[in-house]
Amino acid sequence: MNSTDSRNPKSQNDPGNDALADLFRQVPARKAPPAEDEQMIREAVHTQWREITRNRRRKTWAWALAASVVIAVVSVVRFIPDTPVSDPILTVASIDKISGAVTAFSTNGPVVLNPDASQDLMTGLTIRSASASGAGLRWLNGTLIRLDENTELKLISIDEIFLRSGRVYLDTLHVRNSGKELVISTPHGLVRHLGTQFMTQSSTSGLVVSVREGEVLFQPTADNRQESAQAGVGQRLEVSPGGKFEVQPIPTWGDDWNWAEALSPGFRSDGRSLADLFDWAGRELGRRVEYASPSAESVAATTVMHGNLDIQPAQALSVATATSDLSARLSEGSIVISMSRDS
Repeated sequence: MNSTDSRNPKSQNDPGNDALADLFRQVPARKAPPAEDEQMIREAVHTQWREITRNRRRKTWAWALAASVVIAVVSVVRFIPDTPVSDPILTVASIDKISGAVTAFSTNGPVVLNPDASQDLMTGLTIRSASASGAGLRWLNGTLIRLDENTELKLISIDEIFLRSGRVYLDTLHVRNSGKELVISTPHGLVRHLGTQFMTQSSTSGLVVSVREGEVLFQPTADNRQESAQAGVGQRLEVSPGGKFEVQPIPTWGDDWNWAEALSPGFRSDGRSLADLFDWAGRELGRRVEYASPSAESVAATTVMHGNLDIQPAQALSVATATSDLSARLSEGSIVISMSRDS
């Protein structure tokens, strides 16, 4: 044990004293001062050294405490579960018609579809149709939506549906002015409409939008650099996965549309005229209504029906003409109504 330790037994437990002793050992020998002066100097130096080391320890603990608080806060933030905020679940549609095998799934599992009970459909629901199957939905704002076979559609919100695959048909004739525009989102982009009947098909081969009435606007996804595109009456917009698009003329009737006509909700004929029925059938078939004579048009306008017809548009024409003096025939893009004696 050295002389410093003998004078201050606590030095073994004081790191400040040990450092001071090391410092003294490195200083070259000089003439020793008087004993009383030496003692005073040593005490002064020891006091100053303790104050310095004490302040350093305080600062070290203060920084350590602050750092621990920061780490704790960061840890809490980091480990908060990354749970997205969900929109409230809302009723957005009801079922008009189901044909074949159609299933639905929510986050809680399968949902049984029952069109006879005017079942409400909620946001978050996914609807799938199997082969040779389809469904007709009535959106909250009045839009009619029909799903073709092998189609998967998700109800996202009050103004959006997501077409993952397959084909849907929309008719906005009865949309209320207060209703929001219904947008179809697809893996390829958004399809918006302006008062129209149109059909949208989405697949890995691209997107196809066919327009019967009005106009549609296609907007690509954010990561796709292609430009927006439009299509109007009697046009088909084809968008490839690579971003190229092409607009071609198409008929608004025929085989491509037959599946949608088969899912029509039917015509509420009670108290309506034959003219109303012909107009409805023409809209469902994508054809113009033409009268061969003024007398045929007058009979159609004044003949009132009783009872509701829940049949396909082409059949409705047969039923209507079988109970009146009128006949109806399908021509190229039109329905021609004439007096039976003139046919």
